Amino acid sequence: MRTVSILLAAGIALALAGAALASPKFSATFHMAYLTEKPGAPTGQAPLMTWSDPGAPSDVPKPIKRIDMKFHPGTSFDTSALTRCHASDDEIKLKGGSACPASSRLGSGHTKALFPSGSGFTTDVTLYNARGEIIVVVTLQGNVITEFRDLVKGRTISIRPVLPGGVSLTRLSLRIGRHSRGHGAKQRTYMRAPASCPKSRRWTTRAKFIYLDGSTESFRSSTRCRAAA
Repeated sequence: MRTVSILLAAGIALALAGAALASPKFSATFHMAYLTEKPGAPTGQAPLMTWSDPGAPSDVPKPIKRIDMKFHPGTSFDTSALTRCHASDDEIKLKGGSACPASSRLGSGHTKALFPSGSGFTTDVTLYNARGEIIVVVTLQGNVITEFRDLVKGRTISIRPVLPGGVSLTRLSLRIGRHSRGHGAKQRTYMRAPASCPKSRRWTTRAKFIYLDGSTESFRSSTRCRAAA
């Protein structure tokens, strides 16, 4: 716990010098894969995002403020398809993921990040289901360093990271598996693929990165699908 406190204190102190500014060498990437090729089937997702800036001081990229992912038309989300976590933010910060039922766990992942000094660290991310939200619990060496909530609405997920002062992400990798309950017409599915596969044989996800300095970037990522028999 002492190591975590020292790292965070150092990051906050360095952040007083100001947020990282992008150089002409700044770059970002976005990839998103559906976990099925079958139209209308229950699916999960595996988003991967990266940020780098070898031209910035200590190679630190500008901080991300929000990420909006809009999935292919026909994709649907139903947060009633598995147990919801009703814990408050304070309870989660105090108890970590144990404040949520194990059956509300959606998925997991990792982040890589840099302090303004250029020193890096890797965190573990665990995702829990809530009504219209994804609860994101980020831990370092088993200790909660931040907790926040992404919005799930229609076919859009808005990631709104709450980062310790001065921290910039360099990689975000997540995986949400398939979650369903019930059978037949009564089956509820957390994420369902579009009912059809277009002529391109690709489902396209669009993403918009909004940075702390007010700049934005737009991306597209496609996943192979197959036409119904």
